[in-house]
Amino acid sequence: MPWIPTACPMCYKTCHIQVLVENGRILNVRGNPESPLNSTRICAKGKSVIAYPYNPNRLLYPVKRGNPKKGLNQDPQWERISYKEAIGIIRDRLLEIRNKYPHRLVIASMDMWATLMITAWASAFGTPNVKWTSFDYYCGNALHPVVYQMYGTFYDEPCFKYCKYLILVGNQIGFVAHTNAMVTTLECAEARERGLKVVVIDPVGICTAASKADEWIPIRPGTDGILALAMLNLLLNEYKIYDKEFLQKYTNGPYLIKEDGHYLRDKASKKPLVWDLDAKEPRPFDEVANPAIEGDFTFENTKVKPAFQLLREHVKQFSVEEASKYTTVPADTIRRLAREFGENAMIGSTIEIEGEKFPYRPVAITYDKGIAHTNG
Repeated sequence: MPWIPTACPMCYKTCHIQVLVENGRILNVRGNPESPLNSTRICAKGKSVIAYPYNPNRLLYPVKRGNPKKGLNQDPQWERISYKEAIGIIRDRLLEIRNKYPHRLVIASMDMWATLMITAWASAFGTPNVKWTSFDYYCGNALHPVVYQMYGTFYDEPCFKYCKYLILVGNQIGFVAHTNAMVTTLECAEARERGLKVVVIDPVGICTAASKADEWIPIRPGTDGILALAMLNLLLNEYKIYDKEFLQKYTNGPYLIKEDGHYLRDKASKKPLVWDLDAKEPRPFDEVANPAIEGDFTFENTKVKPAFQLLREHVKQFSVEEASKYTTVPADTIRRLAREFGENAMIGSTIEIEGEKFPYRPVAITYDKGIAHTNG
């Protein structure tokens, strides 16, 4: 009997699977052992896909409502119709809308990837109203724009192969959830055997990650932002644990900011200026090897500060005591978390991978936002 390779449709992770078929009937489903994504592993939802084509209640043909009245106590009086009639009804209604008021058409899609194609179709139709329901981008407003700017991709995740200290904030990655669920779960388990510490910050302790973490920290819902800012205040201003070299080379931390909040720019090239510690003057950001990320400077009677300096000053208002009051997380716990995270980051250390030397920062914080993610 042949095992037919295909992809699991049960969520957008689309794990690689094999389906055992005999006489046109599905007998079994398993992970594809040749898959670099999930190998032989699939979750319970993936295993249950076998029930899809054999569900006695599945819809087998188009139906049309016979009763125009709607309500809990109304019988819709569904009538079976042909595919030709169904397509005709849809076609006639769409033509009517397009000829009169195409912009009034609203399309709601439940599939993230299908929405991309549907949006192109809607543009050709003449409507901008495409909605990716149930959760839309509210789930990723705090994540996806940042990742797009940093990496040019949709998503990021911890590198379990090297991570030693992981904080999950309303997040379940590594516990049969999120992208590449099977892979990250296996890698997380292997990392924990090597000594990875998992700290979960979550209002609910019965979620998978919190119940299996090394430490669960309950928090008042909706207050994780001030907790993060208080930890950042500790790292930048009290503990002074941050990667200066990274900030100098790969961020806009050295960019000089005027008192009006705008960049100080070169008059000719319009490039943002940084303070050259060697030349002791501002120069274009891409011409300086040793820019300042801290301090106060004056140039042509204009007071300026590096962006990182302004960040340090901004987070000073988020004290540990205030954060503890709002979050219900003890002040000592907040201080310990920040110090553990900073010390485990091993600022200044390096690692060699396939003959190349890289900075070694074996810590990660992964967070989520919105009802689409468990307690995000």
